[in-house]
Amino acid sequence: LVNFMIEARDASGHSRLYPRLAPERTLLFVVDDRIQSTVSRYRLLVNAKNLNTPVTGLARRLLHSDELVRGTFIFEESEVYYDIGLRYRGSPWNRPPEPKMFRLRFNGDKPFTDGVKRINISRYGSVQNEGTAYQLLLKAGTESTPVPYSPRYTYVNMKLNFTPHGSGALSEIRPVDGDYMSFNWPSDSDGPAWKVTGKLAFTDGGQKTDSSPDWTQLKTYTTGPYPGEASPENYRYYFNPTVDNDEDAFAPLIGLLRVMDKATTPDAEYDEKIEEILNIDSSLRVFAVRSFLSDWDTVDIGNGQNAYLYYAPIEGRHYLVPWDMDHTFERTDVAVGPPGGTNGFRRLINRPIYKRQYARILKELSEGSWSEKYVSSWMNLVIETGAGGRVSPGTSLL
Repeated sequence: LVNFMIEARDASGHSRLYPRLAPERTLLFVVDDRIQSTVSRYRLLVNAKNLNTPVTGLARRLLHSDELVRGTFIFEESEVYYDIGLRYRGSPWNRPPEPKMFRLRFNGDKPFTDGVKRINISRYGSVQNEGTAYQLLLKAGTESTPVPYSPRYTYVNMKLNFTPHGSGALSEIRPVDGDYMSFNWPSDSDGPAWKVTGKLAFTDGGQKTDSSPDWTQLKTYTTGPYPGEASPENYRYYFNPTVDNDEDAFAPLIGLLRVMDKATTPDAEYDEKIEEILNIDSSLRVFAVRSFLSDWDTVDIGNGQNAYLYYAPIEGRHYLVPWDMDHTFERTDVAVGPPGGTNGFRRLINRPIYKRQYARILKELSEGSWSEKYVSSWMNLVIETGAGGRVSPGTSLL
């Protein structure tokens, strides 16, 4: 692994270094055998300083740090992206295991394929759970009601410097960011979004505490640093602003949650108001797929996390956005029709008009993209690539 920099000098003796902060930052190239793979080939280069320096190195600092370190990314052993930002990614449960998962951020003057600036590298490409989930979300949409989904779920083999990263295929998936919004809402992509995470506690050493998370509910939060349902501070650690963090916009979210919560919007007003503030057909389609997937690790089905809410400002309504579906196909105790509740989708789906709408969606999906014929054909196509060949051990698809 070779560190280098470039110095350019003009006839007048003026010089400039690249990267701009060289020699503190350097460029990298590697001398190694080519990666042999039937799927896409990625290589991530990180020098010893950025990898192993105590306190600041990627492998030696606090595990949950999101600060970027610098590296080089090589696509298909030919296209080189120098001086990119990278870090580990994943929840407090997903960051510790090996192989580590990554967030990569490309430079504005040389984005990755399709012009994207950020990608995630996941360890779950060796099984079909999440990849199949995204394909089924794609098929759940209609011409009049598209369903948000990742525009790319790519199976890859990757080396970290010289070493194969993981024993099987990984996957590349697009994060929920501005590029994601532009793909799914091309004419209405400037709105705020919030990641549903659950409220977590960490020690001064950067480790999650032993206490259980306070899982997020789709309701108003009237207690917190500033008591009163209108205070953003009561919502911040349950709904993390994303896309445009500088705006710190909570007003649309709080408006949605006021309607979803029976404590602030009684049944007599609910049906009319929820139609005005939530794209119900699209959101029910996302919820139906995740229910079919037995996805116990998402809000209003199981744990209160692993989803986003997006507000489309021109349309004036919110959307449920799927995220993190690696625990699909694992449980048999997840009800396709959720029990009743006083907030969120449990309340929505158990209202008579929306229960019928949800049942129609379930019927449509079961006769189309959720048929055994379609799903089996899709999974066999993935197997033929040499990537993910199964769902998680001990589970069945249908």
